[in-house]
Amino acid sequence: MVSDMLFLARADKGMIEMKLEPVDLAQEAASVAEFFEAAAAEQEQRIEIRGNAMASCDRAMARRAITNLLSNAVRYAPRGSLIQVHIQTNLDRAQFSVENPSAAHSTEELRRLFARFARGDDRKAATTDNAGLGLSIVESIMRLHGGSVTADSGVYGLRFTLVFPMRHAVAA
Repeated sequence: MVSDMLFLARADKGMIEMKLEPVDLAQEAASVAEFFEAAAAEQEQRIEIRGNAMASCDRAMARRAITNLLSNAVRYAPRGSLIQVHIQTNLDRAQFSVENPSAAHSTEELRRLFARFARGDDRKAATTDNAGLGLSIVESIMRLHGGSVTADSGVYGLRFTLVFPMRHAVAA
C-alpha cells in the first residue's frame, strides 16, 4: 500500500518518467489474463480477449493498468461469469475495455470507484487485502498518457475502458 501511495503522489506531482514504446495491447492482455487464470478458474470464470490495437505507451504502466482492471473483474464478478476484454482502434484513439457481469451502478457509484481507498462490493472487499487504490492508480496512469479511463454500467454489467489518444495510438 505504501508503494501505491508513493506512486500516486509522484504521479500527482508529475514526477514519473515514462518510457513510450509501441505496445500490443492484446498481447499484454493475454499475458495478464494468463496470470489470473488460476484465480478465475477457482471461481469458474473465463476471460475472453477480442480485438487488437497497438498503443505507444509505457509498457510497465499499461500492464499495471490492465492488471488492476482484470484483478477487479476476477475479484468482483460472480462465480461462473465471463469476463470480456475488448480492444480496438478507432479513428482518434486506441480503446481497451474490461467488462464483467455486475449489478447496475449509478453514475455517483461509478464516480466513487475512482476515489482513493474506494472499494467495490463491501462483502467481497472485506475478504481481500484490497486497499481500494487500484482504480485511482489506473486513472493516474491514463492521465500520464494523455488518455482517460471511464466506467459505465448497463445490461452487460460493469465496463471499464482505457482510452489512449491517437497521438499515442499506432495502427494495428
